[in-house]
Amino acid sequence: MMVFVEEATEHFRKAFPDLVRINEEPVLVSFARMFKIFITQRGIEQDVSLFTYSEDGNNNKKKAA
Repeated sequence: MMVFVEEATEHFRKAFPDLVRINEEPVLVSFARMFKIFITQRGIEQDVSLFTYSEDGNNNKKKAA
């Protein structure tokens, strides 16, 4: 089953290179960064009519296929 997923991912990357995102950040570092964002942005006050998430400053790199 895992081989099928890897093969499908390879074909997807070739077919849709503009949708591929490469993030070389380690998983635990990424989790900690996203958890911090969640903690700071989780509360919305009662009088807010429009809420948008702020940028986290992480720049994902695209690799040429």
